[in-house]
Amino acid sequence: MSNFEPTASVTNAPASPPKPVLLLVRGWFAVDVVVLAAAGIQCFILATSTDRWFAWTVSPPISAAVLGAGYFGSIVMVFEARRARRWVDARVVILSTLLFASLTLAVTLLHLDKFHFDTGANSARVAALAWLVVYVVVPPFVLFLVVQQQRARGVEPERDGQLLPRAARVLLLVEGCLLVVLGVVLFGGAEQAKFWPWKLTDLTARAISAWMLALGAML
Repeated sequence: MSNFEPTASVTNAPASPPKPVLLLVRGWFAVDVVVLAAAGIQCFILATSTDRWFAWTVSPPISAAVLGAGYFGSIVMVFEARRARRWVDARVVILSTLLFASLTLAVTLLHLDKFHFDTGANSARVAALAWLVVYVVVPPFVLFLVVQQQRARGVEPERDGQLLPRAARVLLLVEGCLLVVLGVVLFGGAEQAKFWPWKLTDLTARAISAWMLALGAML
């Protein structure tokens, strides 16, 4: 009779731990909350004073308020991502941030002549310069963070089977698709946005489009 028994190293091999959210990424989320709050104040609270306090003059003020709502609303999302311990629970937020920042950089470069680099109050010029620095730096830096996370030790766990209810998943899918379609249309500029409830400029239409595309893709 054989006395063979499986060794503990085979039968009780510890599972690989999930990839953690790196300290550098957690720090970025904290900085991002501050940046989002500052932009939200400029656009939402100071919607009627963008000629003095924002990177460009947003008219009518309701367009500025919509942009500000996007910044303020994203604070909750980024704050929750910072609290996550596993990369799998935070990655969708940082990937949507990468998409949004890249699209906003493209919009900025298309409309550099609309920004307060050489006109307006000193506060507006500072805001314009800060805007340009942020959106030039953020896309490559966030891409760097994603690469570092992918190289981190650990595994990305499989789904545990606890999905959202089907009705919720369908609703999120429909909402995401609608936002992406609407974002694509708005990226075409003001001529494509004549259906909008108020008048948009090419710059504001595309700036709002960046929010819709990033959030729609995330959903």
